[in-house]
Amino acid sequence: MMLLMDFTTFRLPEVRKWVGMAGGRMESPRVEEVLEKVRRIDGERGTVTQVFDAHRVAGKAHLAHAARLALLHRSRGLGFADSLAAELACWVAADGQIKRAFEKVGLREDSSTVALLSVGEEREGVEGALSAVLREIGAEREDEVMELLPSKLKPLTEVFSLPGEMVRKLGIQKLVLERVALLALEL
Repeated sequence: MMLLMDFTTFRLPEVRKWVGMAGGRMESPRVEEVLEKVRRIDGERGTVTQVFDAHRVAGKAHLAHAARLALLHRSRGLGFADSLAAELACWVAADGQIKRAFEKVGLREDSSTVALLSVGEEREGVEGALSAVLREIGAEREDEVMELLPSKLKPLTEVFSLPGEMVRKLGIQKLVLERVALLALEL
């Protein structure tokens, strides 16, 4: 079963935050340059944006689930990281170790697709940050790259250490969402 989500921006009333997602295609990113541009844009817009390799994202449901749990846990004073950006990476990666989380799902020099996750106080700020980041990093917006595509099966199975038999029985997205939820047990 695949969970479908047709939105790219939503509000989490429990924490009074807006969350936005966007995908795009780009060629050979220079990771440090991309991250510097993201930090600048976030500073201008009052947002927190994290960039992921879209091949390691199991759909918008994966990003939304991770963002919700990260924000809820931080609002309760729980968390893995000092910064929300690093916290988002940990939840998307389903890994409480920041360095390992970035290795699993972070942007890489050979990434050809990106998935952005942005959090802020206002919808317009979040949507503006997503558009600005895509423009500044030279990525063409294509939200479909966030979806669970057949080409992602192998990388996701490896990144999240999913047993093949379970993937066949339950589906990869359900297993990734479960891994994200289980991260709460580490807190």
